[in-house]
Amino acid sequence: MTQQPPRPAAGRPAPTLRLGRPKRRIRAGMFALAFVFSLYGGRLVQLQVTDAGGYAAKAAADRTADVTLYATRGSILDASGQPIA
Repeated sequence: MTQQPPRPAAGRPAPTLRLGRPKRRIRAGMFALAFVFSLYGGRLVQLQVTDAGGYAAKAAADRTADVTLYATRGSILDASGQPIA
């Protein structure tokens, strides 16, 4: 036997269910997404416009390095392997 919901008292209308408002939820979600994307966009503008020169200089300094190579001169040999000079 299944249990039935209680009946409303005499003279009172039955309670109605209030559904959520999808328009409000969608609007709030879109606002949150727009806010997050604006944060990302602001950071991209900061990196590409205001700090570009500093990052380019740091990248160039990281890519290049001065290394001193000490080259040893080879011997000048004849066909039999004897040094000529």
